[in-house]
Amino acid sequence: MSDVDAALHTALQPLVGGQGPVQVATEPVGASAVSAWCAVMSEANPLFVDEAVATSGPHGGIVAPPATLNMWTMPVRIGGDSVGRDTDQPQQAAYQLLDDAGFTGVVATNSDQAYEAHLRPGDIVSARTTLVGVSPQKQTALGIGHFVTTEVAYANQHGDPVGTLTFRIFKFRPGTGRQRGDEPVDDSPRPERPRPRWNQDQAWHWEGLRQHELRIQRFTGSGRLVHPPVVADPTTHDMAYDWVVASGRGSLYSWTAPEHPKVPAFDYPLVVGLVELEEGVRVVSNIVGVRPDQLEIGMPLEVCWLDSHDDVTLHQFRPVRPDRRTDTLVRGDVSVGDRLPPCPIDVTTELVMSGALATFDHQDVHHDSDAARAAAFAERTNAARAQEQQQRQQQLQQQQVYADTARALDFASRSTAYRQPQIQSQQLPPGQPSLPRHVQPQQQQQQQLRPQHASVFVDLSSAYASTGGRWCSKALR
Repeated sequence: MSDVDAALHTALQPLVGGQGPVQVATEPVGASAVSAWCAVMSEANPLFVDEAVATSGPHGGIVAPPATLNMWTMPVRIGGDSVGRDTDQPQQAAYQLLDDAGFTGVVATNSDQAYEAHLRPGDIVSARTTLVGVSPQKQTALGIGHFVTTEVAYANQHGDPVGTLTFRIFKFRPGTGRQRGDEPVDDSPRPERPRPRWNQDQAWHWEGLRQHELRIQRFTGSGRLVHPPVVADPTTHDMAYDWVVASGRGSLYSWTAPEHPKVPAFDYPLVVGLVELEEGVRVVSNIVGVRPDQLEIGMPLEVCWLDSHDDVTLHQFRPVRPDRRTDTLVRGDVSVGDRLPPCPIDVTTELVMSGALATFDHQDVHHDSDAARAAAFAERTNAARAQEQQQRQQQLQQQQVYADTARALDFASRSTAYRQPQIQSQQLPPGQPSLPRHVQPQQQQQQQLRPQHASVFVDLSSAYASTGGRWCSKALR
């Protein structure tokens, strides 16, 4: 850690433990807002939406889903602005220090809620934020940065605590993470999947897929269902057939996950399953929306669709979404380590927008596509500028190393010439004249010079170490 980074860390630590003012919602918890949230989240628990059922339930009336804890004090509900920062909050000073130091990138990493009591329609919610931690500098794949953790304590109008939200973000310096150049990247357009082939005898099946119908061949004589389509009944050899539209529901009979060779047109892990339909036939299909370690033989599946080409639709299968509970689990019904059933959810623009509106999150990137694209473009531009600046600094440092190396080598050559000792004439046998100095054997001269050259390069080694271990090997040669 450099002196500048150490100074930043020192400046951040006194902010830890700071608390912001108590913020009180300007509007109470509302039954209509609860209903809107439940509709978006597909929450069917009658204790949240059905007054008659809730009145006879354990809470004596409608209560708000616990997961709505933080939406009642969103900026638009406390008289604030959804754009910009609330400078009264303790974490904002930390954010500003990090921004000024170049840590302008941000990503949310954790959001943990703990519940102590139910909120009811008419409750007025208050919140108070505490800055609970700023980590030392960390190196991640995104870049170098600091984790900033806050905790928000919520209470009702009587001051009774109802829950807490622990929220953590990572403020990082763009361009300091794993760069595109660190690993091979193929920027070519992704190829399409292999195009299926069929003839006029199977065209009815593929036309059905385009209409999101899973059509199964049925031979009219025996009533036998067959898939994939064939020319004649495998038993009676009757060629008269029609088709039925399958329900699209079935169970996993078998599966495999091929690994090699990987085909660019497919996503991996690639699960290929044999699905037994409710109608009794088995269909080979990709299984999506689930990891291989979550697959279980016999698990219920339902059909979904993939438009692989402009004029081709393929069937796929995914886990059936479990029915929403109509009651609330209590402590003892679940324990840590219980395996939850897969629940695939299609993330669509409609879901994002409706979810943002139902939770009073009015940030334009959640419902304004132009603003979202502009924000993404700005983020990419800032990252590119930071990377360019970093590369420029590295080039300047390398140029400085080259200059220092050249000066050191020039000094070495001058020192060698200055410190070269006079070579003594070789002692020859009596009667043999001595050779002039300039014609003495070259090997003898080199042997006499080598200790002095070694001394000079020992000095150069010290200079090399003082430059931080960077050296121009080309210059040495």
